[in-house]
Amino acid sequence: NEAAKSMKSINPNNPVAICNGDLLFLDIIAEECKDVDIFGVNVYRGKSFGDLFERVKKEYGKPVLFTEFGSDALNARTLEEDQQGQAFYLKANWKEIYENAYGIGKSGNSIGG
Repeated sequence: NEAAKSMKSINPNNPVAICNGDLLFLDIIAEECKDVDIFGVNVYRGKSFGDLFERVKKEYGKPVLFTEFGSDALNARTLEEDQQGQAFYLKANWKEIYENAYGIGKSGNSIGG
């Protein structure tokens, strides 16, 4: 939080984001990082982010920005590149990011990825 305050003192017009691995330590972040504006998150959960949008909305109240997401390009079974499989997961993830954007109908706290 001290870093967020310091950045805002230099330039109060730019939002400050944090980057976190999934929802690990969300409770600590919500308590200790009140001056952060955006919850950046790296998430690899498969075709759905599950409860992520609702939990961040309820527990932190900040917009969500996906700093990493998707699927590995390598199929672990065949040990070959799997563009079709990767596209399946990315399409589902992008759809969920869009569906949770403000004014679309779900959580309303997604700002992109």
